[in-house]
Amino acid sequence: MQSCIYGVDSNLEAIRVASFSLSLSMCDFLEPRTIWDKLQFPRLLHYNLFQNDFFDHDCSFERNDYALVIGNPPWESKLTPAAQEYIIKTGHHISDKQIAQAFAWKAGELCENGTICLLLPSKSFLFNRSNTARQFRKEFFCKYDVSVILNYSAFRWVLFEHAVSPAVGIVYSAAKPDNHEPIFYCTPKPLYTIEDRRSFLVEPSNICRIPRNYVPDDLIWKVAMWGNPRDLELVHTIQASGTTFRVLFEQNGFTFAEGFKRGNRRKQYNEYLGMPMLNARSFSVGMRDPDSLPKMVIDRMECTVERNSQIFKAPHLIIKQSHKGSRFLADVLEYDAVFNHSFLGVHGDEQMLKYSCLLISSKVFAYYQMMTNRRWLVERDELEAGDILDMPIPLPNDSSLQEAEELFPLYEKGKSQDTIDQFIYRQYGLYDHEIALIDDAINYVYDFFSKKGSSKALLPPDDTTMRSYYDTLEEVLKNTIGGEFKSSCYIYRGNTPLSIAIIDFSHHSGKSEFLINTCEEEIDAYLMELDKQLVEARSGSVFVRRNVRIYDKNSICIVKPNQVRYWNYSSACRDADEIYADVMRAWEGKNE
Repeated sequence: MQSCIYGVDSNLEAIRVASFSLSLSMCDFLEPRTIWDKLQFPRLLHYNLFQNDFFDHDCSFERNDYALVIGNPPWESKLTPAAQEYIIKTGHHISDKQIAQAFAWKAGELCENGTICLLLPSKSFLFNRSNTARQFRKEFFCKYDVSVILNYSAFRWVLFEHAVSPAVGIVYSAAKPDNHEPIFYCTPKPLYTIEDRRSFLVEPSNICRIPRNYVPDDLIWKVAMWGNPRDLELVHTIQASGTTFRVLFEQNGFTFAEGFKRGNRRKQYNEYLGMPMLNARSFSVGMRDPDSLPKMVIDRMECTVERNSQIFKAPHLIIKQSHKGSRFLADVLEYDAVFNHSFLGVHGDEQMLKYSCLLISSKVFAYYQMMTNRRWLVERDELEAGDILDMPIPLPNDSSLQEAEELFPLYEKGKSQDTIDQFIYRQYGLYDHEIALIDDAINYVYDFFSKKGSSKALLPPDDTTMRSYYDTLEEVLKNTIGGEFKSSCYIYRGNTPLSIAIIDFSHHSGKSEFLINTCEEEIDAYLMELDKQLVEARSGSVFVRRNVRIYDKNSICIVKPNQVRYWNYSSACRDADEIYADVMRAWEGKNE
């Protein structure tokens, strides 16, 4: 132990705790008699464990050549004097004075011939899109060979008892990243049971292999967290829309800003007193009566929004920055009203405001934020004003503005939301398969995140879902492999956690079949045993669940959990893509 393990921390108590823990761990490898008769704990303090700033120069711990560095650096936007000096001297980029990023740089220099494993804040490492954060990622991924990224953001409420900031584990080496192997990117999700505090269950959909050429795309980490490669394509399609809210509002001379902020209450401002006031908790669509609202009584605030006070004047679009269910609320008011910074307000042409309102309330808006937003479903439950303003949107024409005007009364009455969504899909020019991806993300992925163990995503799939799965799988395979072929599908399910789909390609002619069979007791018993075997223990607290695909000469057998999230449209597309990849690998291997 004295020749292999070293550590450094600026906190002496942390060093002492580490020394005690190492000594206890050593006892696990000794017989009780040896511990009683011969054991003397080694002196580690000042010999192996050092009380120093990690960035101090010429310290004892820097003189070794390490094979492995493991660390959990501080998660704060504050550099120590030594860290500040290090960053200035090396010229490395970091964002928001994140000392954890400085640690990542220094660890790579300390372990030039080994491997580094760090636990970092995921927001700053993966999702922050400021210029400095992008520059940090660009330089870091160019200098170091990052092989594994474990995104624990979905576990932010259970990973640490007194910390809810999202975490990411990274494994990298100082070797030049000239290999072409993809990055292993894993995003485990909670099962929302008591087991979450004791173990991780990694499911197949939690694992992605990110090609190196995708790393410069800032969106890849969020899309791969909740979606799949087809979602990344759809996000790029949405981004190719004609404009953004910000550009639309600026070009038309609209006024937009967040509402007032009470904050330190240093400023006195009486202009808003007595006006109707909106409240974030009670805000809803269709609030037509200003007399039903409370009156503004606040006269002291930090931010008065004096320069953009037109946002409180009718007609104005009011956007609540936090979500309600899977949607975001917005409305166009025809009376003056004030509101705080929980809302984004826009004053301008009423018809264009109504068009914008329908966009914000749509599934497309929620889907895009779900797949790209650096805060929502990562750290916070609300959007920032910039997230809303930078949303890609179709440039409206006279026809779309008129249709939005006609649909708006239905929206305010809470009716025909499906009709409004279809209107938005047409504006973006989305196809049926793209709409199906959006529906799955909202109906199953978000529903699972939101409703947890009571989500409909965990329910067994019905016959219609299974038929749709087969139809989609067959269609995608025909489009990718090419040619015309006939297949049949046989579904087996019973009182077990697993279902089976057998795709039979032996019917070269004749009518395709689709049959759903209830498993007999003997098959149920086999499936119960198989379900146990498909969960593999990788350590005392990490388990990996596998799905099964068995390739025969004329058929493919697919075995997956009996939950609708495994048999929906998105899953069918993913399975078809993976089957195609398997076929191509087999073909390439055969022809080498």
